Amino acid sequence: MVALVTFSGLVTVCTAAPSFVKPKSYTSPEGNYSTEIILSAETVSIDPAARTITMDWFPQLYTPYVNCSAVVHAPVIREVYMARYVPPELMDQSSPTWRQEDPPLPIFIFNTDDFCPTYTWPGAVSVRTVTKLFPTSGKPYDGFLSASLTAYPEERYEAPFQFYVRNPDSGRLRALTVYNLTSSTLGFDISISTILVAGPRSEDQKLQFTMHITRSVSVKLFVYSAVVMSWLVTLAFLTIIAAAGVYSSHTIYAEMFVVPIGALFAFASIRANLPGAPDGFGTILDTFSIIPVLIIMSLSSFILLVAVLYKRIKYDPSPPLSSAIGTLLHLRHSTCPYGCEGDTAISSINGVVIDTPNAFHVDDAASKLNGKQTTGSSVPSSDTHLGPVEWASSYHGATSSSCRLSESDSI
Repeated sequence: MVALVTFSGLVTVCTAAPSFVKPKSYTSPEGNYSTEIILSAETVSIDPAARTITMDWFPQLYTPYVNCSAVVHAPVIREVYMARYVPPELMDQSSPTWRQEDPPLPIFIFNTDDFCPTYTWPGAVSVRTVTKLFPTSGKPYDGFLSASLTAYPEERYEAPFQFYVRNPDSGRLRALTVYNLTSSTLGFDISISTILVAGPRSEDQKLQFTMHITRSVSVKLFVYSAVVMSWLVTLAFLTIIAAAGVYSSHTIYAEMFVVPIGALFAFASIRANLPGAPDGFGTILDTFSIIPVLIIMSLSSFILLVAVLYKRIKYDPSPPLSSAIGTLLHLRHSTCPYGCEGDTAISSINGVVIDTPNAFHVDDAASKLNGKQTTGSSVPSSDTHLGPVEWASSYHGATSSSCRLSESDSI
């Protein structure tokens, strides 16, 4: 028990440790350019099913102050662009689905008129983008050759971005800086890589900003723990089936299969609620965990239910009514072979009188076993709720004391 609690505590600490790490600051590589605008980024949501990522970008000036006297007559304007992943010039213009794309629009325009003579920017200026999320694999061509299963929870994604700042007066392109990245999404680990990409002219530069996305450690730990526990319950259930077959003389209790059958439905619910798991059964994890577990437990439950039904039919502990009456006759004749006064008590059950004192009919006894009350105090009535065997034993005790030899039958 102590080891189990210690292990659970260590797992909790290891999975919760990344939550206390402060956001890291990322800067673009050094280059022969002067940064005028910097960006702070926040990951809003990641949707692996739709293959999209939503980001908020917060542009700021690299210098905290602007010399308004120097720009009052010649305002400075800078345009921030986010390049498309596939430029229009790379598209096949002979394709019937090709259409002329509009020139890209800036995602943000910086104008010194917004600062001078008074600061008119809102407290937090942000730009939201929804872009493509690309899955990555060690075999990049598998997705084009044949259908493949999702590698949940080991899938990997990339979100590429390309930023540059354009001077509308000269047309020069400059790379900006992404200095901070935070994430409000749960269940994902994010890392980035940045490189400088050459622009169309000799001194132009762009910032290639790529986010690498994987499942978090806590998600992987929860998923694999659920898989291990499902197999442990399945193996325990198979052990119960094997024991019931080997030791067939032992009693099978309802608890032996009620709990595993309940776990069968619980595992299906857990699979549907795994964090970030795709709908349905289409992952590699399903092929060796959930699907075989459900099949094995379903078949085992069916076999055990049939075995319980068979044993209850074959080993019924209650004897039939005819055997109880036979026991009663045997007790009477073995106790009073020459007649008993108890015959009078038997004949008075339910007010039905048997003419011959020594005669005892099975049909009459069967009808009297269901009577309400006997006239003799020594014979038990049906109100005592005794079974046939107990009734016969009570009758034997009541008549044995009154058994005597009759004078006509004496030797």
